[in-house]
Amino acid sequence: METKKKILVVEDEKNIAQVLAFNLMQAGYDYDIAQDGEEGLRKALRGNFDLILLDMVMPLQNGIETAREIRLNDRQVKIIFLTASPEFAVESYSVKANGYLLKPIGAEKLYACLDEIVQEMEFSSRTIVVRGVHSAQRIPLDQIEYVKAQNKHILFALRGNSRVLTTDP
Repeated sequence: METKKKILVVEDEKNIAQVLAFNLMQAGYDYDIAQDGEEGLRKALRGNFDLILLDMVMPLQNGIETAREIRLNDRQVKIIFLTASPEFAVESYSVKANGYLLKPIGAEKLYACLDEIVQEMEFSSRTIVVRGVHSAQRIPLDQIEYVKAQNKHILFALRGNSRVLTTDP
């Protein structure tokens, strides 16, 4: 059974935040709203969110600064930047952004982006358990580069040049 994803909306324009909140509620997501980067950072560090919709241009602390601080504490949370200008797109990827949406953000565009990110999150959380030479190991499916049969053994080549060799069946 899949669990509801928890989303933090960090947006200083109240009408945009309200529209995003309405769309998230309609789609069945749990959400919280922060009205600036500092509040967003506080909530992100306390809230155990799966995804953050983060405005780029805000008072006090902009989206890039906020994302940079979030990444110091949480490398797993997905971040989608929101902005009216594409000029920040390249810089957004320096903090490992997972997406970039240009305002105005319609419901269809938002849902398509969220669906893609959630599907990626669900795939990356899937694992298989194999009986290795020394012990059983859980291998995330998204870490497998290739699988090779070798004399009644199976070799799993993983990202980062690591390998797992199974024992006899």
